[in-house]
Amino acid sequence: INLSEVSRAQLLEPFFSRWKRANVELMVFTAGQASQASAELERAGLMPYVEEVISTSVPKYYATKGARLLTGLKVDGWVPRDQIVADSSPTAIQSVWLDEVGEPRRCTLAHTFRFVGSQRGISEEELRYLDRFLFESTGMATRHINLFQHQRMLMVDTMDSASKALVDSLPPPAQKGVLLGFSDTELRANLLGRPDLSALLGVAPVKAEEL
Repeated sequence: INLSEVSRAQLLEPFFSRWKRANVELMVFTAGQASQASAELERAGLMPYVEEVISTSVPKYYATKGARLLTGLKVDGWVPRDQIVADSSPTAIQSVWLDEVGEPRRCTLAHTFRFVGSQRGISEEELRYLDRFLFESTGMATRHINLFQHQRMLMVDTMDSASKALVDSLPPPAQKGVLLGFSDTELRANLLGRPDLSALLGVAPVKAEEL
C-alpha cells in the first residue's frame, strides 16, 4: 500500500471501512518491519481497519508470500477459500500456486487478485474490481482474477494462472519465447482471456469454446 500521498489514504479509506463493516479481516503484508508499516497506517488513519500487519522478513524470513500463507495454513488454520491475495507482482501471485523451487503446491493457497498498479499504488478502478471480487468469492474452488492493460483499456482475465503470471513477469521478447514453447493445449489455455498475449504472437484471441 503506497501511502506517500494524503490522497492515497483518502482513496483507500472508504473501501477499508466498507470491508471492516462486512467483517472482512484485512491483513497487510510488508517486506520490512511490521511496526514501521503499522506506524504508516496509523498516521494515515487506516490502522483501525487493518486486522494485522505481517512481516515476511522479521522475525522469520519467508522467500515468498505463498510461503507465509503456507505457514498460516499449517499453524494458524488459514483456509484458502476464505482468503484473497491482492498484489500487482506476478511473482507474488505465482507463489500461491508454486513453491520456492517452482513445484506445484499440494493446494492453491488463496483466491488471487492481480492488478496493474503503478508507483502510486492500486487505482480506484482496480479497487472497485477488488471490492466486487471480495463479495463474489464464495464456494469451494479458488478463483483467480488478473487486471491488465490492452489497447489503453483495463481488461479482466477471470482465469488467471501460474503460467500466465510467469509470462507476465518477463519482458515482451522473452514472453513470446515462453509462449511458443508451450504445447498447443497449454498455449490455448494461456491465451484464453488474454488478447494482449494473442496480439504479441499475432494470432486471433482464443475463445472459451476453443479449449
